[in-house]
Amino acid sequence: MDLSNYKTDIAALQDRLQSLARPAYTVPVMPRIKPISVQQAESFQEGIEEVIDEMQTALGPDEELWVYYTNGLELIRVKHIYMSSTNVAVISGTDAEGNEARVVAHYNALQFVCKAVKTTEREKVKIGFSYS
Repeated sequence: MDLSNYKTDIAALQDRLQSLARPAYTVPVMPRIKPISVQQAESFQEGIEEVIDEMQTALGPDEELWVYYTNGLELIRVKHIYMSSTNVAVISGTDAEGNEARVVAHYNALQFVCKAVKTTEREKVKIGFSYS
């Protein structure tokens, strides 16, 4: 009795069963949707950087942009804005007495005062930005 035909028939049947087991279509991969809080934080980050950059670009050669953060009686001249997460920002700068100061705050609590100031300083301070 010749079993070689049965072996080829069984192999063909196995191939056919495997092809039937595979789905005829693939499920599309859905893009990951960011939570609304993350979208709002990113929008704030992009917006504040864009506004400050535009204001610094529009300055004359003898002007400097001074950015202030105020909270009650404390007034801080901003030198750097660091977005450490999607909810928290660290504002670095100097207070009214010239001391180094930092503010850690939720981005919703931040408000800045920006003004162009005539300056005679040789080296102007450009507001820096960084993200984690």
